Amino acid sequence: MLYAGAHAKYYNRGETDNEPGDGLHILAPTRQLIRGANSSDDYNDGSYVILYRSAGGRILFAGDSHDDTWEHILREHANDIRDVELLIAPHHGRKSGRSYDFLRVVNPAVTLFGNADSEHLAYDAWYSRRLDFITNNQAGCVVIDTNACPMSVYVTNGAYAQERNPDTFYSEVHQAYFCGTIKPHSQIAFEKLLASSR
Repeated sequence: MLYAGAHAKYYNRGETDNEPGDGLHILAPTRQLIRGANSSDDYNDGSYVILYRSAGGRILFAGDSHDDTWEHILREHANDIRDVELLIAPHHGRKSGRSYDFLRVVNPAVTLFGNADSEHLAYDAWYSRRLDFITNNQAGCVVIDTNACPMSVYVTNGAYAQERNPDTFYSEVHQAYFCGTIKPHSQIAFEKLLASSR
């Protein structure tokens, strides 16, 4: 099993130690989190949390991580996950009797929620922080083009894409409708600064 901080060829190192690799960084679990999950029979804190540093920005795959995992990540990796471009929500965005305080640091530009009945999704945690999110329930399949900055978002539900972006178009390459781009936080802050100076 690989634990937080593991390094090896191809996922975060290249063929030699001097090459960057594919940008996958394991933030959790740790041996301690695994021991805690085994002793409590709550295996969510044994879940992987992986940070992917793509050409388009950082994507945080949160798995089924729970509160102990986020305490570890905030203590050991806060700078790595601060203001990420894209968060794949823990528990697919479902309410899970957990703290959402980690969102203050992660502060994702966009979050993806998986399929679940609306009453089971933790919308309030995102609404209260004015964080943008996309759910599979509304958008259908979501395709993220990570090859350029900013990352582009495509969805299979054309009506949803049109609602979010009146200039949407269908991409044959992605086989989905263009929904918009995920602006890095530095660009968002710059745009706010420009708007306030007018």
